[in-house]
Amino acid sequence: MSKERPSHISFLEFWKQRINEIREEGRESYAKMNEETVRVFTNAEGDVPIPAINTLLVEHFKKWMIKKGYANGNIGLRLTHLKARINELIKTGVLKTDVHPFVYTKIPTADPKECDLSIEEFQKIQRAEVEGKRLNLGRDMFLLSFYLCGINLKDLLSVDLSVDILSFERIKTVHARTGKSVITIPIHSEAKAIISKYINKSGFLDLGYSYTYSNLQKYINLCMRELKEHLGIKQTLCFYSARKTFAQFASELGIPDGVIDYCLGHSDKNRGIIRYYTKVKQKQAEIAINRVIDYTNNPEKYTEYIEMRADIMLMKG
Repeated sequence: MSKERPSHISFLEFWKQRINEIREEGRESYAKMNEETVRVFTNAEGDVPIPAINTLLVEHFKKWMIKKGYANGNIGLRLTHLKARINELIKTGVLKTDVHPFVYTKIPTADPKECDLSIEEFQKIQRAEVEGKRLNLGRDMFLLSFYLCGINLKDLLSVDLSVDILSFERIKTVHARTGKSVITIPIHSEAKAIISKYINKSGFLDLGYSYTYSNLQKYINLCMRELKEHLGIKQTLCFYSARKTFAQFASELGIPDGVIDYCLGHSDKNRGIIRYYTKVKQKQAEIAINRVIDYTNNPEKYTEYIEMRADIMLMKG
């Protein structure tokens, strides 16, 4: 972000400049989301001079979206973008205010997306022998993401999978100003079996499509929806389901939240510029992955433990 901003430009001019900078950083998806937020904000408030940004403006924007029937998740996303831009203006001294414009406005969160599978549903996918390119691709991408701790599609397509130990920083956090996080995890044998079907000579996945990333993402989710129907799975099945399911199984098995966060690549904002116990976390992550995968292969081994742990948690509550 540029350190100096002319104070005479309007808020929308500033925001559009930031979108251009975000796009130049390679964050195309975030740039497009901000463009949509600018469109919504313009419909609600029009253009405003930067000094006019205050608590009343922010609260009016929120109420306008509520009145228009926007879902909580959508409202939360738009307000988060707005707050980020306002914070940038305050940080650079362009917006001078004694009271932060968001001080009285609570940003709503999206309703939880129920897309984690039960162990029975997971095993349906794990053990399914399906025919056809779509069903196989849907099955393989779900399982591969799961075996790699719920890695998202963009990261999966950008990492070298010819190695035994995968070490990468999530694309989502590369440009983050705080909480950057490198994940180092082993590539389990179950993952290697799937990777071998799609890996190219350079070590990257080649799914055989020349789609844009956005279209490929939609296509894979379509494949997963068809797999869900084919196998009679009731729960929502999408690429994100692998991440949610891994986290859910790990939690049920008693794996500490900090280790689960490391496996998922959640930013560690409380650790400062680096994790103090990186090697310890890597070893814990390896144990966690082995345990989760063993659970999916032999759930009966863990039934008594999971039930006992659930009873203990119930008594604590």
